[in-house]
Amino acid sequence: MLHASALGKVLLAAGVAPVADVLEAPTRATIVEHDALERELALVRERGYATSIEELEPGLLAVAAGVRERSGAVIAALAISGPSIRLEARNLDRLGTLLVVESRRALRASGIPTARGRSGMNHDEILQGLYDQTSLATHRRCST
Repeated sequence: MLHASALGKVLLAAGVAPVADVLEAPTRATIVEHDALERELALVRERGYATSIEELEPGLLAVAAGVRERSGAVIAALAISGPSIRLEARNLDRLGTLLVVESRRALRASGIPTARGRSGMNHDEILQGLYDQTSLATHRRCST
């Protein structure tokens, strides 16, 4: 059910995964019509991040942004999710913008070459490099 999650919408908008023929509805807020989903994915492509407000499960809010290499291909994604009692829908756009900035910073800081096919790294190595760099950056911000 990629269409119901912020991470899934990032992947769908980037063409990394195909849109399912049948869009299931785990909640009343889930987009289940293909035309409506295509409009949502166009918005994701335009602003660089996706949101999900109680679409995957009641009370769950999320925002995600793709990590893009130089060619524009999405190779990973960063997300923030949480219960609606801690994460307010009115903050998702601000957090989405921050995730776009952080996704660019994480890729640059990781030292991973951004030209597709030239890194010599496999998918798992790229993700590990992003994870290591993001964890280090988070630790630095939290310890200061």
